[in-house]
Amino acid sequence: MSLVQIILEGRKEDFAKKFSNKFTEEQLRAIIDKSDVLPGQHKYLNFLGKVVNPKNFNADLNIVVKLLEKFSTVSQNLSLKDINQYDKISTLKKVLDDYDNRIRREIKTVDDADVVYEDDLVLAFNDISKAAPIHILVIPKGEFTNFVDFVQKAKSDEVADFFKKVSKIAKKADIKKEGFRIISNIGDNAHQTVEHFHVHILAGRKLGPLLVSGDTNSSL
Repeated sequence: MSLVQIILEGRKEDFAKKFSNKFTEEQLRAIIDKSDVLPGQHKYLNFLGKVVNPKNFNADLNIVVKLLEKFSTVSQNLSLKDINQYDKISTLKKVLDDYDNRIRREIKTVDDADVVYEDDLVLAFNDISKAAPIHILVIPKGEFTNFVDFVQKAKSDEVADFFKKVSKIAKKADIKKEGFRIISNIGDNAHQTVEHFHVHILAGRKLGPLLVSGDTNSSL
């Protein structure tokens, strides 16, 4: 057993002793098991013990873990100082709702869009201002400003999963045979108009060259 494992096991033992009068042995084990599936979240064990109500155990634990997973997803783990202010499950629910609403507001067209795919990490929808017969926007639900920010902050498996989903969405749209284009604008020169990483999938007609060869000065 490594030193890190010994330290972590010690924290689990301290947690179990501290909250043994509040939770059953089965509930204590469930909380510890949940902390294992959240990388780097062992420091939140005491917080879980404080907030989760034994009488509403499964629902409360699910809400707290969902919050931690979301912040872990966007590489913005809450500090103990930040997380200790949330002393009620109702507050945590509001945090989750605010988080989801903020992500959706980042892409202004979502509310009016025709969603073509959605899971816990990815949202795809038809652009209401189409640049081609088929024009789909694909976004990660984490808070990333552009492609570079996404690659630097997201976990490697999340980056791989996102682009696999882009391929899956293209397959679902039945555009692989005729061909399609993927675009992601980064910064002013690329005409990025929304400060949230997203990928355009364009298809359904001959798209022509992306840029005019030899023209290094004209704006598109």
